[in-house]
Amino acid sequence: MRIRFPPAGLVLLLGALLSCPVHGKERQAAERIRADPVSGCRVRDHDVSRGRSVRWTGPCRDGFAHGAGVLETFKGEDPADWVEADFVDGRAEGPGRRGSEDGTIFQGRFRHGLATGVGVLTLPDGHRYEGTFAFGLPTGQGVFIASMGLRYRAQVDRDGRVWAGALLGTKPPDPIQSAERPEPKGRAAPGSLEEWLRTPPWDYRDPAPGGANRR
Repeated sequence: MRIRFPPAGLVLLLGALLSCPVHGKERQAAERIRADPVSGCRVRDHDVSRGRSVRWTGPCRDGFAHGAGVLETFKGEDPADWVEADFVDGRAEGPGRRGSEDGTIFQGRFRHGLATGVGVLTLPDGHRYEGTFAFGLPTGQGVFIASMGLRYRAQVDRDGRVWAGALLGTKPPDPIQSAERPEPKGRAAPGSLEEWLRTPPWDYRDPAPGGANRR
């Protein structure tokens, strides 16, 4: 039976954190060029919605973010997400981290500004997806690890939400141990002379199978 966790705790709609390009054949994802209002350095943002602004802390080349730095994104005046990585021509490239204001963090590799390859997605309440990403989304080729340590096959729906699938690493339960006192395999030797006198003369040295040998 497939186990699913309630969306409030364990489901992440990745559209806000990791852009949502089309699955399958790679195509040029939509971008919007945004400029830091202070430095004028520009970046390429895959979230094309209005009302977003950026702040870039790092080097600039030919007018675009280029080199190691931190990109912060805002919706209005509120922080939205951030990226710490090496940038090339305004996009994150190679190893780095990305986080959202709710505490969700991706750590792995970027290609053209999108999470690509092997990475780890940690949800705000400690649950993780460890596996591969393509075009900014988890592929499901990995594991879902609950905060208490249980491991599940990862499931990703069409909206990019991560679910816990079949439980992994289970083992058959140990056999139930009876609380009854086990029967002795053989009759114990008398512990005293009085007990010996009250005991039939069995041969305790080598009892025969299925019973004792009478003299």
